[in-house]
Amino acid sequence: MTRHEPGVTFEYSPERISTYLSVLVGQPLTDMWRPCSQCFEFGEQRPYTTPKGHETTRAQVSLFVYANWRIAQNGVVVMGSDDHRPSRRGSKRRFYDRKTPPRDPERRRAWTIANAFLSNLKTSRFVVLSVEVGAAGLLHLTLTKGVTIDVVPCGIDSDVCWWYLADRSPSAECWVGPDLRVYKGI
Repeated sequence: MTRHEPGVTFEYSPERISTYLSVLVGQPLTDMWRPCSQCFEFGEQRPYTTPKGHETTRAQVSLFVYANWRIAQNGVVVMGSDDHRPSRRGSKRRFYDRKTPPRDPERRRAWTIANAFLSNLKTSRFVVLSVEVGAAGLLHLTLTKGVTIDVVPCGIDSDVCWWYLADRSPSAECWVGPDLRVYKGI
C-alpha cells in the first residue's frame, strides 16, 4: 500500500480505494448510528469517551455515509437512507424507531424487517466478506448471512460522499468527495 502524507489528495481510483477499505474485510458489523450521516461500525466495540465527557463505545473502524445507502438481506431491502427522511408529519424519527408497528401493511412489513435486522445486529455476526468500489464513488460491501450494504453517491448536499476512519486516527482516514477527489489523512 502506498503511504500518503496527511492532507494529500489524489484522483479517484477504485483500486486505490479498495486498498484502503480492505481493512473492513473480516470485520463484523457491530453497530449503526446516525450522527449527521449514517455511521456503520465494524470490529470490536471499545470504551470511548466523547469530547463532551460521555462514556460510550466505538468500533475499530467506522464508515460514515453521507450519500444514499441501502442494506439488503437475501435480496430483501432492510432499510436505507430514505428511511431517515422526515415523515409527512414532520417527525425526524426513523420509522423503525417506533415502539409499535405502523398500521399500514407495507410500513408494518418494513418496520418488522428493519427491527429484526437491528435486533440481530447485537447477537449475529454479519462479517464483511468483500468490498467492491466502482466508478463514481459506488461502494458495495458483501457480508455473511446474505447481507449487502450499497452506497450510491448521487444528489447529495454535502462536501463528502463517504469516508472511513480506522482506529480513531485522523492519519488513517480516507474520504471521497462528490468531485471524486480522494482526501487521505486530513
